[in-house]
Amino acid sequence: MLWASMAVPDLFTKSEQKAIIDQMLKKQHLDGAWSLGPWAAHPEAAHSPGGNSYAIGFAAYVLLKAGIAPNDPPLLRARDWLESNQDPKTGAWPAVSMNKRYPGGSTEDHFLQDAATAFAAMALIETGR
Repeated sequence: MLWASMAVPDLFTKSEQKAIIDQMLKKQHLDGAWSLGPWAAHPEAAHSPGGNSYAIGFAAYVLLKAGIAPNDPPLLRARDWLESNQDPKTGAWPAVSMNKRYPGGSTEDHFLQDAATAFAAMALIETGR
């Protein structure tokens, strides 16, 4: 909603945008990560504790687009998390579906990883990395 409100100026007031930003920052983990959810565990989903690459890349990118400075401490922590959790072999940021397991190597298996990688890369570019 925050990202949408930047394209549709009368969607939220500035104070409502700030409240969303504050809520997002409160949900950030100490290590710089964000998680997807909370949702009830899905019995067919892969176990994915802790930070989620998609959530971190997306949240960092949207916060940067909302005007949070790249050197603001929460974004520095997110940047550090992204930099230290990139797969050195593939260059991707691993992420799995919270809904179900997909066959290894399938398009569905890679979908969230591809989205995570896109947002992580855009967030890092926005921070000058």
